[in-house]
Amino acid sequence: MNKSIVKNVLREIRYSLGRYLAIVAIIALGVGFFAGLRVTRPAMLRTLDTYLDEQNMYDFRLLSTLGLTEADAEYLRTVEGVRDACGSVSLEAFTELDGSGDIEGTVITLRSVTKGINLLKLESGRMPERAGECVIDARLFDDDIIGTRVIISDENTDTVKESFTERELVIVGRVWSPYYLNIDRGNTSLGDGTVDTFVFLHPSGFTVDYYTEMFVDIDTDAEPYTEEYAEAVGGMTDRVSEALSHRADVRYEALLDEARAQIADGYAELDAAKAELENQRADVKSQLEKAEKELDSGLAQYESGLALFEQNRPLIDMLEPTVAHFASLVEETWSRLEKTENESERRELERQLEIYETQYGTVKSQLDGIMAMKTQLDEAYAKIESGRAELEEKRLEAEAAFLDAEKKIKDGEDELAKAEKSISDIPRAETYLLTREQNVGYVCFENDSSTVEGIARVFPVLFFLVAILVCMTTMTRMVDDQRTQIGTLKALGYSSTAVVSKYVAYSGSAALVGAVGGFFLGSLIFPPAIWSAFDMLYGFSDVEVLIDPVTALLSVVAALACSVGTTWFCCKNELVRMPASLMRPKSPKAGRRILLERIPFLWNNLGFLFKVSLRNIFRYKKRIVMMLLGVGGCTALVLTGFGLKDSISDIAEYQFDDIMKYDYTVSLGREYSGAEQSSFISQNSDLLESAVFVTQKNASVTTDEGIKNVNVVATDDESLSMLFDMHNGEESIPFPEKGQTVINVKIAELLGVGVGDTITLDFGDTRHAELYVSGVMATFTIMP
Repeated sequence: MNKSIVKNVLREIRYSLGRYLAIVAIIALGVGFFAGLRVTRPAMLRTLDTYLDEQNMYDFRLLSTLGLTEADAEYLRTVEGVRDACGSVSLEAFTELDGSGDIEGTVITLRSVTKGINLLKLESGRMPERAGECVIDARLFDDDIIGTRVIISDENTDTVKESFTERELVIVGRVWSPYYLNIDRGNTSLGDGTVDTFVFLHPSGFTVDYYTEMFVDIDTDAEPYTEEYAEAVGGMTDRVSEALSHRADVRYEALLDEARAQIADGYAELDAAKAELENQRADVKSQLEKAEKELDSGLAQYESGLALFEQNRPLIDMLEPTVAHFASLVEETWSRLEKTENESERRELERQLEIYETQYGTVKSQLDGIMAMKTQLDEAYAKIESGRAELEEKRLEAEAAFLDAEKKIKDGEDELAKAEKSISDIPRAETYLLTREQNVGYVCFENDSSTVEGIARVFPVLFFLVAILVCMTTMTRMVDDQRTQIGTLKALGYSSTAVVSKYVAYSGSAALVGAVGGFFLGSLIFPPAIWSAFDMLYGFSDVEVLIDPVTALLSVVAALACSVGTTWFCCKNELVRMPASLMRPKSPKAGRRILLERIPFLWNNLGFLFKVSLRNIFRYKKRIVMMLLGVGGCTALVLTGFGLKDSISDIAEYQFDDIMKYDYTVSLGREYSGAEQSSFISQNSDLLESAVFVTQKNASVTTDEGIKNVNVVATDDESLSMLFDMHNGEESIPFPEKGQTVINVKIAELLGVGVGDTITLDFGDTRHAELYVSGVMATFTIMP
């Protein structure tokens, strides 16, 4: 391109800047949408890949009904291709969040903090350092939750309550977990079947001596959702599965050996208890015999003393009157002594009194000695009788204690016999090997990012079509306006290539500027904008900005193809003409008779303007096609919007008037027996026209579009049909029998099943139910 053409192009841009900028804008818009939408999914996947690499999300999740141990983790680490393995404890429980204000009595999954795999991303606060501390879901709670407590509710079973070293946990931080990529927190058998949130505890916060699950990281750096990653996981599945089965057998045998050892220890303890009981029985018998001998010896002494006392009975009979005689003499002498005044007589009486008192004391002392012996004999006999009663009481107590001990030993033998018999009834472990494909958040992320990719295949095409139409209209008008200039340039000797290069440079430069600007704007704006819309579902990280060279090249090529191609198409018809023809004004299109003119009664009744308009429509077909495309496209969008509005607005009325005909759902805190159900209905008969007791749980089904949560309603009361109209169009669907289910149309479409097929409902990781589909209804609930 020579200088004169370049100057001409620059001058044209300056004088028709508006037209030039219009091409730049429409190309930038098309390229922006194309590049932005095209790099959004790779940007989302790179963001996820970076996050999963940093937090080292598991590749396999292992479950066993007999639990897993650290020895299992060590064995898995030795498997070829396994990079790491670690165990985790996971329990679901009713809890109360102290100070949360809005969440009490919630169902929370409590997990132990792991090392190496499924690392937590700390949002604020700190990690738990001891038992009694935990970190909580950063998505649902802000920093105000830090410092409050998670309380394990009394509503839980004793097994759950005893699984924690402390039932009040202090929240010390907020975290993101790669196990929970989206807002779904899983299903449970507790409460309404939905887990509300999660917390992570220090491992010492659990009392259980085994792991409830184990995570495995394989030796691959492949990006998620790629064939390379799928091949890596597929290649390791058999190895890990074999290792898990082997360790499950080892665990089973270890539990059997442990049970047998415990039973053997129990029998040994019983044997020791029997020996101890016999020793105690012999000791007690010896002590009782010794005490009885002592009592017999004391009784013999008593009888000997009593015989001696009886031998002295005549002496007692003699001494008692003698004591009385001397006592009377002493009293009489004292009386006479007090009355006499004669000194010699007084001295005689004093001498006699001394003699009588001496004799009285001697006789009285002999009598008291004999009577004291009798008192001692009576006391000794009382002690013997008391000792004999006490000995009998001790004998009875010992016999009762021995009988109780013998009963306990017998009970222990019976329990050990039952335990020994039940060892053979211990079932072998059921194992489950789960991959990331069974993680709801991981699967949903792939589906959501694929949705963006689907949009990227449609929307940019529309904008590029608009860009082609704009470029064609603009360049056609520009070429038509510059016919004389084109003829002059050709008359001056410029070749057709040189002439067309001016218009190609004009539109091409506009397309290049628009493509570059649109590419960078789209790449920088669209991924964060779309990611912000997904923030309510994910939000674990900011999206990474991705500048894709391939997308940039495709953007430039597409933009130049739209602009340069339409420019060449607009110029080719003019360039084949002679310069003299080009320098003359362009002849207007020849008018032709149209079809309506051949229908006189219709054509003759049209006005002049209608006739002109109809002739121009058929004369300028390109313009009418562009107008029809524009108006038609806009009308289609408006019609689609109104259609969506009308469709959505009727859903609630259809659901709650034609299908779900009940007025209230009452949640009960526990399971009601048949008598309690009847009592409830009778007590509220003035308020209830009809009532049905049901069990309602959340479950999940695996479809081609990922894991979908479904609501399950179960009852054997066929009167539910009065409150829940099961139908599909005009067809009424009968109540399902035991083992059957009626599913909704959407689930049937996703699973590709119909009446006569079977579906599998997953209640958690290890509980499944396979049901026969007896009907497909137009509603949003699955009912087995």
